[in-house]
Amino acid sequence: MRALLVALMLMFGSQVWAGFIIDRNTWHDMVDGSPAQKGYAMGAFDQLTTKYKGVKKSQIEAINKIDECAKKMNFSADILVDIINSHYIDLENWQHPANIALQTGLVQVCRTKD
Repeated sequence: MRALLVALMLMFGSQVWAGFIIDRNTWHDMVDGSPAQKGYAMGAFDQLTTKYKGVKKSQIEAINKIDECAKKMNFSADILVDIINSHYIDLENWQHPANIALQTGLVQVCRTKD
């Protein structure tokens, strides 16, 4: 049991596994299209589309648009990874965290801004 715990700590101890991808380089430190990238993208999507108590009405409307868009376009983990990768094509975006890359991409793909 102790060996398993140590192995998990070593595997998940890096900044990449801390739950926050700080920039393009950290995102690309993970193998492209890996389960780690897919899992991160899905978790970030869930966080972005969760309607927390106290969320403004305008935010709920945007969340609903993204939810509808995701269902209509049949988003998968691969598509979410593609959205993040597409954001990082622009050199000016390399310093953005991956969750911001996903959020920006979802706004563009789903046209949630008027």
